[in-house]
Amino acid sequence: MGKKKSIKAEKKAAAPASRAAGRAVDPSIPPRSQAVGSPLALPTVYGCARLLQATAAQQEVTAVRGGQPWPLPSWLRRPELGTGQMRLRPMVIYAAASSALAGYAAWWATPMGDGWDLKPLAPRRVDAVFNQNHERVYYLDGQQVDYVFPASTQAWREAGLLIAGYFIDPERPLPLGPLQAARAGVAGWLDVEAYSANIFSSGRGTTGRYMSTEKDLPPETLEAYADVWMEKQADPLARMPALGGGLKIEDSMLDPETAQWLGNREFNAQEACRMYGIPPRYLGLPSGDASTYATARDNDAQLLRFATAPITDGIADAWSSLLPAGRNAEEDVEIKFSAGRMLAPTPLEENQSDQIAIAAGILTADEVRQRRSLGAAPAEKVTANA
Repeated sequence: MGKKKSIKAEKKAAAPASRAAGRAVDPSIPPRSQAVGSPLALPTVYGCARLLQATAAQQEVTAVRGGQPWPLPSWLRRPELGTGQMRLRPMVIYAAASSALAGYAAWWATPMGDGWDLKPLAPRRVDAVFNQNHERVYYLDGQQVDYVFPASTQAWREAGLLIAGYFIDPERPLPLGPLQAARAGVAGWLDVEAYSANIFSSGRGTTGRYMSTEKDLPPETLEAYADVWMEKQADPLARMPALGGGLKIEDSMLDPETAQWLGNREFNAQEACRMYGIPPRYLGLPSGDASTYATARDNDAQLLRFATAPITDGIADAWSSLLPAGRNAEEDVEIKFSAGRMLAPTPLEENQSDQIAIAAGILTADEVRQRRSLGAAPAEKVTANA
């Protein structure tokens, strides 16, 4: 009992002044922050984030109960009816980008009728720390948040913070994303990009040509040769200058591959794909595997399973936590992301599959037509001479 009182007293003491004054946390006030170099300046990181956005947005958001389809809640089907003013597809895109770049997506959830009003939040506005009991304490714009989902929404109908995590690290208060896990490496990638982009504009390594010799020539002789060389170079009609004294022309310009650090940049691009679980071939990079023997649908299934699912599963779990729980698991309503349309077979593959099923006696022609919503087979034409 004494321990419970001490925890309760600690939380009461940590309550923000605005809460004590009767003012709720305003999720519309952005915090002050100092921008740093964005990882989106890296073409591969941008490509990975764009690909994850696209694959998440193309999936169908559905609801299931006990494994059976269930009507999607109206507050999620038409979220723009609340204060968030963001339709479902843009909300999925925003959440996918937040998870890919920051490691988590966040919303401010407010009760609205029988449902919820979801207002997307910039991840930088959310922070969390561990207290002395190793409990997570969340902050929004620097103010402590008392209520954070997921929790039993049957017993609570209070506005609070909703978070969808990419990767949960038990030793970190906030979810961890690929860019945060490889922060030092990403900073080095940005340095390489900046160096390779500025090497020509700065003039380093591009000073042109110079004359060299192994002989010990007097300074005035070197100057005379240099003057003749420059005069010949300045006159477009002059003949080619001839050098003596063992002088030869050296080129100090870096070749493009060395100047742009192409080897390092290609390695960094491969590393970014590995962080996100995206096969490099989706970004036009050499994959080094036997993917040529797999079908395009097999490759897409791999992309969805290992790259997109960690994002969409987190979003679905967060939204599901706002739905009331049933007496058992079969009565729970859950949100799911379905990629059935993305993995649909081609007409040729579907015809071949149906032919095999009919030949094996698994399906009849009428059952195939019914599944495809083609109606009954047309009656055979009877000619007048029959």
